[in-house]
Amino acid sequence: MQPPNSTLKIAPGGTIIQAPPSERFAGKFGVGEVLAGLYRIERRIGEGGMSVVLAATHVPSGQLMAVKLLHQETASAEGAVARFWREARLVSRLQNPHVVKIFDVGMLADDTPYMAMELLQGETLAARMDRLRKMSLDEAKGYLAQACDAVMAAHAIGVIHRDIKPENMFLTKTPEGEVLKVLDFGISKTMRGAVSDDQQRLTKTTDVFGSPTYMSPEQLKASRDVDVRADVWSLGVLLHEMLAGAPPFDGRSVAEIFGAILYIAPKPLTTLRPDVPRSIEAAVLRALEKDRDKRFPDVASFRAAVFGDGQKVPVGPADPGGAIEVAPAPAKRSNLVIVIAIGLFVIAALASFLLAGKLR
Repeated sequence: MQPPNSTLKIAPGGTIIQAPPSERFAGKFGVGEVLAGLYRIERRIGEGGMSVVLAATHVPSGQLMAVKLLHQETASAEGAVARFWREARLVSRLQNPHVVKIFDVGMLADDTPYMAMELLQGETLAARMDRLRKMSLDEAKGYLAQACDAVMAAHAIGVIHRDIKPENMFLTKTPEGEVLKVLDFGISKTMRGAVSDDQQRLTKTTDVFGSPTYMSPEQLKASRDVDVRADVWSLGVLLHEMLAGAPPFDGRSVAEIFGAILYIAPKPLTTLRPDVPRSIEAAVLRALEKDRDKRFPDVASFRAAVFGDGQKVPVGPADPGGAIEVAPAPAKRSNLVIVIAIGLFVIAALASFLLAGKLR
């Protein structure tokens, strides 16, 4: 029987051992401690560079929840706490079955911010993709539909996610079956006109947010002027990866990935997986247009193309004209031009990173 005030830990080699009660989370909290007089820590669920997520019992109700805490060093960083509160406010407004629910937000006595969320049982979409490699067409379309539903709900209230990736999608069991939940709106952006000037200043012009493999070309340019089409791009990368078993843009370094995103056309899906319908291949290629004005204008249009709804889709927000065919891939550049372009971009990117302070 597990002793009180301890937790299970996996040692090297996969052996399960007892972690001592003195193990601290977020630098200061241990198993058995009660946060804010409400949440008794049971175990750690996961930890990243900015925060730790703990399983905790809500003492008054006995319900098991997930409690997210900022790391001490993160909480002291400029704008970090404001972004944390902003994420909590935004997600609490998203009453959607494919977005994780937030029950409570607050500040501990030592000024550590927290949010209490529903505790999900299951695995990330990334873990499922690692295990299956290439998914069936029906599986991939099913997960995409649920992800699109969550992202469209966010866009409807003026929120752009900016970090759509398999690690931020969770597959959980419900009485109705398996449900995909979109997580982590921590670097989301509000559309112009839907946010105050103070919130706009949380993102500097030189900041780069997102995960390299899923970032759109305009995100790589460190511009805060991204719009919903950045999320369309990321969903296109996601669908390509689910079907092909690999992302459309890859490399041995961040610089190589950035160069591919900016200058190299993705391989058509049917060259990697011949059973993919041409209509889906065309939808993915259009979602991955480097010029965002040539992409689908919104997630609903991308979803309609993937599912063959037959509705006409305009070129972009500035062109209310009729439907168009997917533009062919641009002509290939010479290797020398690509090498020079990537080299120039790497130099510019490194300079931007030094100015911005960090790549998030």
